[in-house]
Amino acid sequence: MQRSTLPVRRPRSNDEIGRAQIDIMGTLLQQTASQAGEYEVSGMPGETPGVIWVTEPDDLEDCLAFWNVRALRSLTFSQAPMLLLPVDDVKYWIGFDRQLASVLARPAEFSPDVIVVSCGVDQEKLEALAALLGLEPTEEKVRIGRSWPVPELRQAPFTCRFNLNVRQFVDFVREHGAITSVDIHVFASGSTVRFASPVSFDGAGGVLVRFSGRPFDGLPRRSSVASLVHEHASWHGNSIQLKTLAQNSYQFDLLVPSLDQARAQVLLDVTDRYQLSDKGRMGAALQETNDLAVLLVPGMFEALVDLMTP
Repeated sequence: MQRSTLPVRRPRSNDEIGRAQIDIMGTLLQQTASQAGEYEVSGMPGETPGVIWVTEPDDLEDCLAFWNVRALRSLTFSQAPMLLLPVDDVKYWIGFDRQLASVLARPAEFSPDVIVVSCGVDQEKLEALAALLGLEPTEEKVRIGRSWPVPELRQAPFTCRFNLNVRQFVDFVREHGAITSVDIHVFASGSTVRFASPVSFDGAGGVLVRFSGRPFDGLPRRSSVASLVHEHASWHGNSIQLKTLAQNSYQFDLLVPSLDQARAQVLLDVTDRYQLSDKGRMGAALQETNDLAVLLVPGMFEALVDLMTP
Protein backbone atom coordinates (compact mmCIF):
# COMPACT_ATOMS: atom_id res chain seq x y z
CA MET A 1 0.00 0.00 0.00
CA GLN A 2 2.05 2.89 -1.33
CA ARG A 3 1.41 6.26 0.31
CA SER A 4 1.40 7.93 -3.10
CA THR A 5 -1.59 5.88 -4.28
CA LEU A 6 -3.39 4.99 -1.05
CA PRO A 7 -3.22 7.80 1.51
CA VAL A 8 -3.80 6.79 5.11
CA ARG A 9 -4.41 9.18 8.01
CA ARG A 10 -4.91 8.08 11.56
CA PRO A 11 -8.02 9.55 13.25
CA ARG A 12 -7.42 12.25 15.82
CA SER A 13 -10.64 11.71 17.79
CA ASN A 14 -13.32 9.10 18.40
CA ASP A 15 -15.93 10.95 16.38
CA GLU A 16 -13.78 10.65 13.23
CA ILE A 17 -13.99 6.87 13.59
CA GLY A 18 -17.75 7.07 14.05
CA ARG A 19 -18.22 9.35 11.06
CA ALA A 20 -15.99 7.17 8.87
CA GLN A 21 -18.55 4.38 9.27
CA ILE A 22 -21.19 6.61 7.68
CA ASP A 23 -19.16 6.89 4.46
CA ILE A 24 -19.43 3.23 3.46
CA MET A 25 -16.75 3.33 0.74
CA GLY A 26 -14.54 5.86 2.55
CA THR A 27 -12.80 3.44 4.91
CA LEU A 28 -9.55 1.73 3.99
CA LEU A 29 -11.10 -1.61 4.96
CA GLN A 30 -13.96 -1.13 2.51
CA GLN A 31 -11.67 0.04 -0.31
CA THR A 32 -9.64 -3.16 -0.12
CA ALA A 33 -12.84 -5.21 -0.41
CA SER A 34 -14.13 -3.40 -3.50
CA GLN A 35 -13.24 -6.27 -5.85
CA ALA A 36 -14.34 -9.08 -3.55
CA GLY A 37 -18.11 -8.76 -3.65
CA GLU A 38 -20.54 -11.65 -3.95
CA TYR A 39 -21.33 -12.83 -7.44
CA GLU A 40 -23.86 -15.41 -6.29
CA VAL A 41 -26.02 -15.69 -3.18
CA SER A 42 -28.72 -18.05 -1.98
CA GLY A 43 -30.96 -17.70 1.04
CA MET A 44 -30.62 -13.92 1.26
CA PRO A 45 -34.10 -12.39 1.43
CA GLY A 46 -33.22 -8.80 0.43
CA GLU A 47 -32.66 -5.42 2.04
CA THR A 48 -32.47 -5.47 5.84
CA PRO A 49 -32.71 -2.90 8.65
CA GLY A 50 -29.51 -1.14 9.63
CA VAL A 51 -27.62 -2.21 12.74
CA ILE A 52 -26.22 0.06 15.46
CA TRP A 53 -24.14 -1.90 17.96
CA VAL A 54 -23.51 -0.02 21.20
CA THR A 55 -20.61 -0.70 23.55
CA GLU A 56 -19.11 0.43 26.82
CA PRO A 57 -15.39 1.39 26.68
CA ASP A 58 -13.13 -1.63 26.10
CA ASP A 59 -16.00 -4.14 26.07
CA LEU A 60 -14.48 -7.10 24.22
CA GLU A 61 -17.72 -9.10 23.98
CA ASP A 62 -19.61 -6.32 22.18
CA CYS A 63 -16.72 -5.44 19.86
CA LEU A 64 -16.07 -9.07 18.93
CA ALA A 65 -19.77 -9.79 18.33
CA PHE A 66 -20.13 -6.67 16.15
CA TRP A 67 -17.12 -7.44 13.95
CA ASN A 68 -18.16 -11.07 13.51
CA VAL A 69 -21.53 -9.89 12.17
CA ARG A 70 -20.10 -7.05 10.10
CA ALA A 71 -17.57 -9.34 8.43
CA LEU A 72 -20.46 -11.41 7.06
CA ARG A 73 -22.61 -8.58 5.73
CA SER A 74 -23.26 -8.42 2.00
CA LEU A 75 -20.81 -6.33 -0.01
CA THR A 76 -22.95 -6.33 -3.15
CA PHE A 77 -26.63 -7.08 -2.57
CA SER A 78 -27.48 -4.94 0.44
CA GLN A 79 -26.74 -1.37 1.51
CA ALA A 80 -27.72 -1.70 5.16
CA PRO A 81 -25.42 0.40 7.39
CA MET A 82 -23.70 -1.28 10.35
CA LEU A 83 -22.11 0.96 12.99
CA LEU A 84 -20.27 0.39 16.25
CA LEU A 85 -20.82 3.30 18.66
CA PRO A 86 -19.57 4.08 22.19
CA VAL A 87 -22.53 4.63 24.47
CA ASP A 88 -21.25 7.79 26.25
CA ASP A 89 -19.37 9.64 23.49
CA VAL A 90 -21.98 10.15 20.78
CA LYS A 91 -23.66 13.07 22.58
CA TYR A 92 -20.51 15.12 21.93
CA TRP A 93 -20.45 14.43 18.17
CA ILE A 94 -22.00 17.57 16.67
CA GLY A 95 -24.30 16.84 13.72
CA PHE A 96 -23.80 13.08 13.86
CA ASP A 97 -27.56 12.46 13.96
CA ARG A 98 -27.96 14.34 10.64
CA GLN A 99 -25.15 12.35 9.05
CA LEU A 100 -26.75 9.11 10.20
CA ALA A 101 -30.13 10.18 8.79
CA SER A 102 -28.53 10.62 5.35
CA VAL A 103 -27.74 6.87 5.14
CA LEU A 104 -31.01 5.76 6.73
CA ALA A 105 -33.01 7.35 3.87
CA ARG A 106 -33.16 4.07 1.92
CA PRO A 107 -35.93 2.58 -0.27
CA ALA A 108 -38.82 1.39 1.91
CA GLU A 109 -38.29 -2.35 1.40
CA PHE A 110 -37.86 -3.28 5.07
CA SER A 111 -38.77 -2.28 8.63
CA PRO A 112 -37.84 -0.98 11.11
CA ASP A 113 -35.04 1.35 10.01
CA VAL A 114 -32.53 0.25 12.67
CA ILE A 115 -31.95 -2.52 15.19
CA VAL A 116 -30.05 -1.20 18.22
CA VAL A 117 -28.04 -3.99 19.85
CA SER A 118 -25.68 -4.47 22.78
CA CYS A 119 -24.45 -7.29 24.99
CA GLY A 120 -23.33 -5.11 27.90
CA VAL A 121 -25.26 -1.82 27.75
CA ASP A 122 -28.58 -1.75 29.60
CA GLN A 123 -31.91 -0.99 27.90
CA GLU A 124 -32.28 2.47 29.43
CA LYS A 125 -29.00 3.68 27.96
CA LEU A 126 -29.85 2.15 24.57
CA GLU A 127 -33.16 4.04 24.51
CA ALA A 128 -31.40 7.30 25.48
CA LEU A 129 -28.85 6.87 22.67
CA ALA A 130 -31.60 6.08 20.17
CA ALA A 131 -33.42 9.27 21.14
CA LEU A 132 -30.18 11.24 20.77
CA LEU A 133 -29.86 9.89 17.21
CA GLY A 134 -33.45 10.82 16.37
CA LEU A 135 -34.73 7.22 16.34
CA GLU A 136 -38.25 6.40 17.53
CA PRO A 137 -38.98 3.02 19.20
CA THR A 138 -41.58 0.88 17.42
CA GLU A 139 -43.25 -2.49 17.88
CA GLU A 140 -43.57 -3.26 14.16
CA LYS A 141 -42.36 -6.69 13.11
CA VAL A 142 -39.03 -7.06 11.38
CA ARG A 143 -39.60 -7.14 7.63
CA ILE A 144 -36.89 -7.72 5.05
CA GLY A 145 -37.26 -7.93 1.30
CA ARG A 146 -36.81 -6.40 -2.12
CA SER A 147 -39.39 -4.58 -4.23
CA TRP A 148 -39.81 -3.67 -7.87
CA PRO A 149 -40.27 -0.96 -8.88
CA VAL A 150 -38.04 0.52 -6.20
CA PRO A 151 -40.27 2.24 -3.59
CA GLU A 152 -39.81 5.76 -2.28
CA LEU A 153 -37.16 6.52 0.35
CA ARG A 154 -37.96 6.06 4.00
CA GLN A 155 -38.34 9.37 5.78
CA ALA A 156 -37.60 10.71 9.26
CA PRO A 157 -38.48 10.09 12.00
CA PHE A 158 -36.71 6.76 11.57
CA THR A 159 -37.78 3.81 13.69
CA CYS A 160 -35.85 1.30 15.79
CA ARG A 161 -36.16 -1.84 17.89
CA PHE A 162 -33.79 -3.13 20.55
CA ASN A 163 -31.68 -6.27 21.06
CA LEU A 164 -33.13 -8.46 18.33
CA ASN A 165 -31.12 -11.18 16.62
CA VAL A 166 -29.25 -9.41 13.79
CA ARG A 167 -27.31 -12.52 12.75
CA GLN A 168 -30.34 -13.47 10.65
CA PHE A 169 -29.37 -10.63 8.30
CA VAL A 170 -26.01 -12.23 7.42
CA ASP A 171 -26.96 -15.92 7.55
CA PHE A 172 -26.92 -16.77 3.84
CA VAL A 173 -24.71 -18.68 1.42
CA ARG A 174 -22.54 -16.62 -0.88
CA GLU A 175 -19.73 -16.93 -3.43
CA HIS A 176 -17.15 -14.15 -3.49
CA GLY A 177 -15.19 -12.94 -6.49
CA ALA A 178 -15.46 -11.15 -9.82
CA ILE A 179 -16.81 -12.67 -13.03
CA THR A 180 -15.74 -12.30 -16.64
CA SER A 181 -17.20 -14.00 -19.70
CA VAL A 182 -15.02 -15.64 -22.33
CA ASP A 183 -15.72 -17.76 -25.40
CA ILE A 184 -13.97 -21.13 -25.46
CA HIS A 185 -13.57 -23.13 -28.66
CA VAL A 186 -13.82 -26.72 -27.48
CA PHE A 187 -11.67 -29.25 -29.34
CA ALA A 188 -11.23 -32.96 -28.66
CA SER A 189 -7.47 -32.42 -28.36
CA GLY A 190 -7.76 -29.54 -25.85
CA SER A 191 -8.46 -25.83 -25.81
CA THR A 192 -6.36 -22.77 -25.00
CA VAL A 193 -8.22 -20.19 -22.94
CA ARG A 194 -7.00 -16.59 -22.72
CA PHE A 195 -8.73 -13.76 -20.88
CA ALA A 196 -8.05 -10.54 -18.99
CA SER A 197 -8.45 -10.69 -15.21
CA PRO A 198 -11.62 -8.98 -13.93
CA VAL A 199 -9.60 -8.03 -10.83
CA SER A 200 -6.58 -5.74 -11.16
CA PHE A 201 -3.40 -6.75 -9.33
CA ASP A 202 -0.19 -4.90 -8.50
CA GLY A 203 2.23 -7.36 -6.97
CA ALA A 204 2.60 -11.06 -6.27
CA GLY A 205 0.01 -13.31 -4.72
CA GLY A 206 -2.11 -16.40 -5.22
CA VAL A 207 -5.66 -16.60 -6.54
CA LEU A 208 -8.32 -19.16 -7.37
CA VAL A 209 -9.67 -19.14 -10.92
CA ARG A 210 -12.94 -20.99 -11.58
CA PHE A 211 -14.52 -22.03 -14.87
CA SER A 212 -18.19 -22.82 -15.23
CA GLY A 213 -20.59 -23.16 -18.12
CA ARG A 214 -22.27 -25.58 -20.45
CA PRO A 215 -19.09 -27.51 -21.46
CA PHE A 216 -18.78 -28.71 -17.84
CA ASP A 217 -22.46 -29.14 -16.95
CA GLY A 218 -22.79 -32.83 -17.86
CA LEU A 219 -19.53 -34.04 -16.28
CA PRO A 220 -19.48 -36.15 -13.08
CA ARG A 221 -18.24 -34.14 -10.08
CA ARG A 222 -15.30 -36.49 -9.43
CA SER A 223 -11.72 -35.40 -8.76
CA SER A 224 -10.44 -37.76 -11.45
CA VAL A 225 -12.69 -36.07 -14.02
CA ALA A 226 -11.42 -32.65 -12.94
CA SER A 227 -7.86 -33.87 -13.53
CA LEU A 228 -8.86 -34.68 -17.10
CA VAL A 229 -9.72 -31.00 -17.58
CA HIS A 230 -6.39 -29.88 -16.09
CA GLU A 231 -3.82 -31.81 -14.09
CA HIS A 232 -4.10 -29.38 -11.14
CA ALA A 233 -7.87 -28.81 -11.30
CA SER A 234 -10.48 -29.65 -8.69
CA TRP A 235 -14.25 -29.23 -8.44
CA HIS A 236 -15.77 -26.34 -6.50
CA GLY A 237 -19.52 -26.86 -6.67
CA ASN A 238 -20.28 -26.80 -10.38
CA SER A 239 -17.05 -25.03 -11.28
CA ILE A 240 -13.60 -26.26 -12.27
CA GLN A 241 -11.12 -24.59 -9.92
CA LEU A 242 -7.42 -23.88 -10.45
CA LYS A 243 -4.86 -22.36 -8.09
CA THR A 244 -2.51 -19.95 -9.83
CA LEU A 245 -0.50 -16.75 -9.42
CA ALA A 246 -2.28 -13.40 -9.47
CA GLN A 247 -1.93 -11.82 -12.90
CA ASN A 248 -3.73 -9.25 -15.00
CA SER A 249 -4.18 -11.76 -17.84
CA TYR A 250 -4.34 -15.55 -17.85
CA GLN A 251 -3.79 -18.41 -20.23
CA PHE A 252 -4.75 -22.02 -19.54
CA ASP A 253 -4.75 -25.21 -21.59
CA LEU A 254 -7.93 -27.11 -20.77
CA LEU A 255 -9.44 -30.34 -22.06
CA VAL A 256 -13.21 -30.69 -21.95
CA PRO A 257 -13.59 -34.48 -21.86
CA SER A 258 -16.38 -36.21 -23.71
CA LEU A 259 -18.94 -38.17 -21.71
CA ASP A 260 -17.30 -41.37 -22.96
CA GLN A 261 -13.93 -40.23 -21.57
CA ALA A 262 -15.51 -39.19 -18.29
CA ARG A 263 -17.39 -42.50 -17.94
CA ALA A 264 -14.23 -44.50 -18.64
CA GLN A 265 -12.28 -42.50 -16.05
CA VAL A 266 -14.95 -42.94 -13.37
CA LEU A 267 -15.12 -46.70 -13.98
CA LEU A 268 -11.33 -47.00 -13.82
CA ASP A 269 -11.45 -45.28 -10.42
CA VAL A 270 -13.54 -48.07 -8.89
CA THR A 271 -12.55 -51.25 -10.73
CA ASP A 272 -9.57 -52.93 -12.38
CA ARG A 273 -11.60 -54.10 -15.35
CA TYR A 274 -15.07 -53.48 -16.73
CA GLN A 275 -17.11 -54.48 -19.76
CA LEU A 276 -20.64 -54.05 -21.05
CA SER A 277 -23.20 -56.70 -20.23
CA ASP A 278 -25.00 -58.48 -23.07
CA LYS A 279 -27.87 -56.03 -22.70
CA GLY A 280 -25.41 -53.13 -22.61
CA ARG A 281 -23.77 -54.30 -25.84
CA MET A 282 -27.19 -54.47 -27.46
CA GLY A 283 -27.98 -50.96 -26.27
CA ALA A 284 -24.64 -49.64 -27.52
CA ALA A 285 -25.27 -51.18 -30.94
CA LEU A 286 -28.72 -49.61 -31.09
CA GLN A 287 -27.26 -46.27 -30.07
CA GLU A 288 -24.76 -46.38 -32.92
CA THR A 289 -27.36 -47.22 -35.58
CA ASN A 290 -30.45 -45.31 -34.49
CA ASP A 291 -31.48 -41.73 -33.95
CA LEU A 292 -32.10 -41.43 -30.21
CA ALA A 293 -33.96 -38.14 -30.70
CA VAL A 294 -37.11 -40.27 -30.90
CA LEU A 295 -36.88 -40.55 -27.10
CA LEU A 296 -37.71 -36.84 -26.91
CA VAL A 297 -41.14 -37.43 -28.44
CA PRO A 298 -43.73 -36.72 -25.69
CA GLY A 299 -44.83 -39.94 -24.01
CA MET A 300 -42.21 -42.16 -25.72
CA PHE A 301 -39.89 -42.49 -22.72
CA GLU A 302 -42.80 -43.15 -20.35
CA ALA A 303 -44.13 -45.87 -22.69
CA LEU A 304 -40.73 -47.57 -22.78
CA VAL A 305 -40.51 -47.51 -18.98
CA ASP A 306 -43.95 -49.14 -18.69
CA LEU A 307 -42.88 -51.88 -21.12
CA MET A 308 -39.69 -52.70 -19.20
CA THR A 309 -39.44 -55.80 -16.99
CA PRO A 310 -37.00 -56.40 -14.11
